Amino acid sequence: MRAAIYTRVSTEEQAREGLSLEAQENACRTEAERLRAETVEVFSDQGISASSLARPALQELLSRISEFDVLVVWRLDRLSRSLRDFSGVVDDLCDSQVGLASVTEHIDMSGAAGRLMLHIMGAFNEFYISILRENVIAAQEVRAERGLYHGKLPIGYVPTEGHLQPPTVDENAADFVRKLYSLLNGGMSLMDIRRWADSKRPHPNGRQWGTSAIKKILTNPFYIGMMRHRGDVIDAIHEPIISHRVFRRAQAKFAAVAHIHPKSRTHTFCGILRCGHCGGKMISHTAGHYQCDRQRLAGLAAQTHKMYVRRPKVDTTIWEVTRRVVDALDVDDMDEPDTEETAALKEAAAQLTTEIEYNLEAARRDAVPQEMLERQNRALVKKLARVTADLENELAQSAKEQSAKRVFRAGLPKRANHERKLELLHVVWNRIEVRRGEDELVELRFYGAWTDAVYLHKLPKYWFERTGLVGLGFD
Repeated sequence: MRAAIYTRVSTEEQAREGLSLEAQENACRTEAERLRAETVEVFSDQGISASSLARPALQELLSRISEFDVLVVWRLDRLSRSLRDFSGVVDDLCDSQVGLASVTEHIDMSGAAGRLMLHIMGAFNEFYISILRENVIAAQEVRAERGLYHGKLPIGYVPTEGHLQPPTVDENAADFVRKLYSLLNGGMSLMDIRRWADSKRPHPNGRQWGTSAIKKILTNPFYIGMMRHRGDVIDAIHEPIISHRVFRRAQAKFAAVAHIHPKSRTHTFCGILRCGHCGGKMISHTAGHYQCDRQRLAGLAAQTHKMYVRRPKVDTTIWEVTRRVVDALDVDDMDEPDTEETAALKEAAAQLTTEIEYNLEAARRDAVPQEMLERQNRALVKKLARVTADLENELAQSAKEQSAKRVFRAGLPKRANHERKLELLHVVWNRIEVRRGEDELVELRFYGAWTDAVYLHKLPKYWFERTGLVGLGFD
């Protein structure tokens, strides 16, 4: 008699029950000897769940099942915890006239009662995996409500010992992440950032950096003290690495260089307009109209909504709303911008400078050992340099925004090119959504770039109902 032994263990089970592959194999060999098997071959899967049959050793076993007379397992749930998959494996064994023996469950498959008991145990195994899945989801929800992350931590953070404690910042990796944001906001392309990253720090998996991995870092809200959970971005309790202002600036960079249909690349608003129904890009597909590109590509049969609006209507309204928002700003009083971020950075720099001066004074008085002061001052000077660099970046960006606001106040030049117009628009708006409301009127939703304000503007059904919108000096 030829016997095949299949063993499997997941990391969770091994830690909880001490159920090692070696212990399963020894028990199965003893069972095979009891069945008087002459030859034995072992197939093992380590650290793989039984929720599916996609396991290398199991697939090899099933492909060679006709070579054996009996399959020996330590327990039936080693094969599968899914009733459908388990029934499929049992059918394969029956078709190949191969017996099934379990060390802990003695079931006779030759009779109807034995086959019934086999399926009942398979159903209980599936019930167990369903309960386990529900418990995992419930635990994730509880952690999310407490602002705790679940899953693999992004680069820049390390886990803490406490299960209910937020991760801590890895300063070396955090400096690397800050530099990535600085390079992007400084105008460097993703490809150049990838080359720089390869020269400075290896990928956590030991391979080279890819542009997708770099972009994942540069779009991850985890670095501003938030986290993604089931499609939403929620608040978290871990320490942020990047300020909200720097993060918003980076997202605006990606939005500005988003891929646009070649025919519509020359039009200003195609880089910032989005469909309010599906989030797709609004492109100038035909002369005088905007259309949702996602619905256009889907075809008439697969379209879920109709998003097709006249371009002059939308263009003039966008420039008018933008002009009104900028006019409401008191630009003259903003020569010395002092936002919450800059105020916090100035305060941190002043505090660090005071600590360094205090240590130097203590060194002159020989009040503290010299080695201790040098060690403290090295850390303080490094932190001060980082804070100073962040402060300079914040002030430089604020000055750039003030310049753009003044350009809007003075009136956008008629001969400004597409890139200049788009750059100035992104100073004011993160994105503009176009949707058709329940009353069939076109709605424009404006999402502010430096504020959290959302402006809603409805366009009338007939264009002649609008007045005072012509001659604004904008193309």
